[in-house]
Amino acid sequence: MEYSNLTSKIEAAYAAKRPFVFFSKPNEDSATAIFPTLEVLHPVTVNSHDGFLFAPFLLKDKVYLYPLEGSEVYTTTVPNINTLKTTVKIQESKKTLSDYEGLISKTISEIKKTNLKKVVISRNVSIDLKNFKIDNLLTRLFNLYPDAYRYIWYHPNHGLWCGATPELLLKTDGSVINTIALAATQTNGASISWTVKEKEEQSLVTRDISSLLQSITTALNIGKAKTHVAGTLAHLKTDITGVLNKGVHDVSSLASRLHPTPAICGTPTEMAKDFILKNEGYDRSFYTGFFGITSNKGRVGEVYVNLRCMKIENKKATLYTGGGITASSKPKDERIETQKKQQTMLQVLAPFL
Repeated sequence: MEYSNLTSKIEAAYAAKRPFVFFSKPNEDSATAIFPTLEVLHPVTVNSHDGFLFAPFLLKDKVYLYPLEGSEVYTTTVPNINTLKTTVKIQESKKTLSDYEGLISKTISEIKKTNLKKVVISRNVSIDLKNFKIDNLLTRLFNLYPDAYRYIWYHPNHGLWCGATPELLLKTDGSVINTIALAATQTNGASISWTVKEKEEQSLVTRDISSLLQSITTALNIGKAKTHVAGTLAHLKTDITGVLNKGVHDVSSLASRLHPTPAICGTPTEMAKDFILKNEGYDRSFYTGFFGITSNKGRVGEVYVNLRCMKIENKKATLYTGGGITASSKPKDERIETQKKQQTMLQVLAPFL
């Protein structure tokens, strides 16, 4: 379908409060739209359907699958439009920023006196939108970040979610699993030098993900940490690959084994998650959840962590950002990092601010 016709169809679905998803994998010009006539909730029947999986941070909440079967499915080519990036400034109160730094200080203290090694502390900020147009949002999102997994997902009970994430949770063909450990953040520039704290954070993530996969894989291969550029930001990334042991390994069960990773929760996982739920002060919802497309009755798929994302509802955008806190973290630096991460979605919103 022509891109303009498909965006018009998406606009009509949004106006009619009809669920849909529109997505494109990293470095692909083609994009797919699914307009479901049936909703399937995981884990009851996810593996009897193929489609787009959209999961929240807490898997006890509803996980949605927009199935390919029985739905309207269209593909298109996204036009390549030169979209300029400029720094977008928003006003946040001194109290808001100070409170976040205070929470980071509390987290550091907790790490120093317990067995916690890392906790990912996040926050959100809401911004009023003017003259919001979904077709303009789509064009900017898909052109600004061609090397990310870009999506826009809508459900009338949850609003409009969109994002451009660099972080693979897993990719599998049913016999081999590929994943990454991604941690640490710097502004992308000519010279990037990683600190001891950033290398430590990356090492914790790599170690914990590898440990989770050892019992279900053979020939687990852990690559060397390297710099990975995602838009205006750079991260440390380690590729991890393993051959799955004999048996049926579906995308859903593999994702549930890995999620939440230390990159979006912390380590030890349960201790970090408990601290987050008691102290973060808001519901992450689908932020730091995961999403992606499945096939072959759920056994083949490519699933990404829902980072660099936002929710749009009632003419308001809510942006979500966070960072990994360790014993050597500095509250002000961590707060500044979240503001740098906000730029990913602020670039998309620029015409509506």
